[in-house]
Amino acid sequence: MGAATSASTLDAQLAMQGTRVDLRPTLRGIRIPTLVISGIRDAICPPEFHHEIVAEMPNARLANVDGGHLLPLERANVIGEAIRAWHTSEPWLTNAPRRT
Repeated sequence: MGAATSASTLDAQLAMQGTRVDLRPTLRGIRIPTLVISGIRDAICPPEFHHEIVAEMPNARLANVDGGHLLPLERANVIGEAIRAWHTSEPWLTNAPRRT
């Protein structure tokens, strides 16, 4: 996927990264159950980043997956299983009304 991206597009993406705002200080205010999924071989957002996120969120849980940065593409079935397991273990989610 990256090999098909032009140099000018990569340059633009890198420039946009410099405009990001650090929202980590706001994580403590997120009180809803949250699943954070981390690729253990993610070189772009390493697992340490996800540990930091989970440590700041009172109702967060971490799922580590053997994969890299694009887990939904790399390990779709494993991601689905992790979400299902988390969803069924959270009473707040399990008892929520279902949309039809």
